Amino acid sequence: MTTYKYFGPVCSMFGYGCLGGLGDELRIRGYKKALIVTDRAIVELGIAAKVIEVLDNTGIGHAVFADVKPNPTVANVKAGLTLLRAEGCDFIVTVGGGSSHDCGKAIGILATNGGEVEDYRGVDKSKKKALDIVAVNTTAGTGSECTRAYVISDEEKRTKTGIRDRNALVAIAVNDHSLMMSLPRGLTAATGMDALVHAVECYISKNGFLLTSQLSLAAIRCVFDWLREAVRTPSSERAREGMAVAEYLAGLAFGNGGIGMVHAVSHQLGALYDLPHGLCNAILLPPVMEFNKRGAEAKLAELGRFLRPLDCEGKSDSIMADVAIEEFRNLSSDIGTLVPLGSLGVRREDFDLIAQKALADMSLLNNPVQPTADEIVGVLQSVY
Repeated sequence: MTTYKYFGPVCSMFGYGCLGGLGDELRIRGYKKALIVTDRAIVELGIAAKVIEVLDNTGIGHAVFADVKPNPTVANVKAGLTLLRAEGCDFIVTVGGGSSHDCGKAIGILATNGGEVEDYRGVDKSKKKALDIVAVNTTAGTGSECTRAYVISDEEKRTKTGIRDRNALVAIAVNDHSLMMSLPRGLTAATGMDALVHAVECYISKNGFLLTSQLSLAAIRCVFDWLREAVRTPSSERAREGMAVAEYLAGLAFGNGGIGMVHAVSHQLGALYDLPHGLCNAILLPPVMEFNKRGAEAKLAELGRFLRPLDCEGKSDSIMADVAIEEFRNLSSDIGTLVPLGSLGVRREDFDLIAQKALADMSLLNNPVQPTADEIVGVLQSVY
């Protein structure tokens, strides 16, 4: 007998302007005071104010922690937890993308379990459910609002702690694409490629199963249907909705089927250089897929046939795997995320360190091929 486990949020809300209906869900749960976890840009864009308006209209108090970094840190978590306790908050509202959601998950776990972030490295290490979390999503990339995964950086050690914990699943996920309309083109592109990488890596993951494969395919189709338009025309409501659905489907997929080598390396680039996670993923995707051909050629070929159904008759798996990789590379090039690592300040002399740290990243366990340190360095060299 084979048993697969599937985890997701308790309640998910979708639709243009659906944030306005959040108050009804909050009343049902009887919350009293929220800690809003977000970043300065979200505050300056006026998005946090929209959430606060919902809380005010529902008679729920709030305190705001708006110092989350793009790669949330242990210090962010500690500061947010201190404010939560000082203000007597009984639940958390995260507003933003993966940075805010990941930070909020860590705060929620420490609020009920105690200890330090590092104590929960790995899978399901906490004993108690996190303080309830409401994740209001403003980007179409990470899928953090619908997964049990979160990643926190330790600035002193220059490492990232990856955690998967069923107790960190959010109570309510809000995907209101009206909140995504003001995303700049660069961030739209990078986060969109993040969603694609989640789906692709999950599709070839050693830990995947039929449900996660189908979710991955649906996410990949949405990304190819809508990402170019979302970048080209940021005001396109249909493209924003399509990408909101894409990132959620990809989140449900990889949250249960896992990710792989792209993320194992990308996490280290974020920890060492504080680089945007989605952009690093976009840069690494084509060369990592080329590396993975020897262990996942048939699965990559399936993606090639999925993306070019009229161009596959009589073609070998090797050719169609290359077709898939070409499609990923073309999309990335079209939206401006196919840039060299050297242009981002990455140093060649750090490649060995990046490789060693990547080998210890638990994301690598799901990869169809286990690389050596030299092979990881080779991937980095290829996109430098």
